[in-house]
Amino acid sequence: MSPMTDDDYRQRAIAVRQIVETTGRIPRHYANHVPESEGKLRAWWDGQMTRLRNGRMPAEVAEILDDAFPGWLENSNLKKEHKLVILHPLQFDDAVKQLAKKLEQDGSYPIWITSLGQWLREQRTRDTAGELPEDERATLDSVAPDWRAPGVRKSAAAAKEWRERTEEISAFINEFGHLPRASRRASTEERKLNAWLSRTIQGEIDVIASGDLDRFAPGWRDYKIVVDSGIDLEFADFTTELATFVTAFGRLPEPDGEALPDDGEAELHRELNSYRLRRRDLALDAIQIEQLDAIDPGWAVPAQQLPETDASFRRRLERVRELYKRNYSWPKTPHSDYLVADAAQFILDQQLNFRAGTLGKTRLGLLDSVLPGWLTASVVYGVRSVAGQDYVDVAIEAVQTAFPKLASTDPLGFARRVAILTKEGVIESEEDDTVVDSSKTKKKDSDEGDDPKE
Repeated sequence: MSPMTDDDYRQRAIAVRQIVETTGRIPRHYANHVPESEGKLRAWWDGQMTRLRNGRMPAEVAEILDDAFPGWLENSNLKKEHKLVILHPLQFDDAVKQLAKKLEQDGSYPIWITSLGQWLREQRTRDTAGELPEDERATLDSVAPDWRAPGVRKSAAAAKEWRERTEEISAFINEFGHLPRASRRASTEERKLNAWLSRTIQGEIDVIASGDLDRFAPGWRDYKIVVDSGIDLEFADFTTELATFVTAFGRLPEPDGEALPDDGEAELHRELNSYRLRRRDLALDAIQIEQLDAIDPGWAVPAQQLPETDASFRRRLERVRELYKRNYSWPKTPHSDYLVADAAQFILDQQLNFRAGTLGKTRLGLLDSVLPGWLTASVVYGVRSVAGQDYVDVAIEAVQTAFPKLASTDPLGFARRVAILTKEGVIESEEDDTVVDSSKTKKKDSDEGDDPKE
């Protein structure tokens, strides 16, 4: 048997199409009531479908079938007796819509043996020959920037993850107005999106991915510069937020400020304090210090060293009362919840001020009326009450003796020293190496009998 020529393939494809057009079905298998010619045509058709499924159909044969029987491929996977629909050649606008949908759903270009793939190959041929109109070329560029050279195909699972993540980032930007950040104050979901985006944009990005990110994550190109530089993303996000805050409000964030919704200012203040502590511990490099100095030269001054207004004092007092009412216990420090730790620090500060004689009558009256028992409240972990009196008083006096300036220069460090002392019993002075033994430090007779008890 001589091999089939191109004309043979074309004629048989036309014959199949004519049967479909007249009967609404593909040729039937040979039987007593089926003409032999139709049975042979069906056998030939089944052979072509087998070659297609096994990936052995030559491109030339596929082109002949596509020309003689437009829509043959779309019908190739239907059951044998199902009615076939003759598809007209793809129109440009319809094809562009299908291409955009496929890229969005699958993250890959159509393979060449599909009608859409054939159409796209035709557009490449027209473009190379200079026959593609400028408006059609611009449309293709906007939908698929690298349509002239297909990008790397993704697996179905990878394409699904890509689509979900880009949509999540787009939704996040629409809601919050910025890319997901690595800030410690960010939610777990935001940090996950940031981690995915940071991994994705490292190194080289193919044109398809770039086009998707341009649509779903505007601003990613500037963020890529930051990622590729290797700097601390968490610090970069923090300085961006801090600079935005200072520019908008003309001051640094405060622990009880309400300039941002959902305690955003208090959270920003908390992160600022963490960098203050890192600078004190020599854990910040010179570049980071310069960046923070450029935002506000006074950033390194702890907020506790600045005068507290009466309004601020009242707000913090109310916050402590709400925490006490909610938990039925005094807040303690250190604590992972910033609001709890800040409330405990507030009470400890007032206890120190009272013993130093610097607590004014107005504030003393507010404390007594709003927080009965505040003076003997245990607000440091590791401290127990002894014989009905809080042992924190003894610990505070011991630390004040060993470190006279610590309470004013580093309140959080002072609280840690109190906790250490109550657990270990002794603490060494950094100034003169003297040792204070808390077992020998007695509670002084108190003349504060009128103070409210817990």
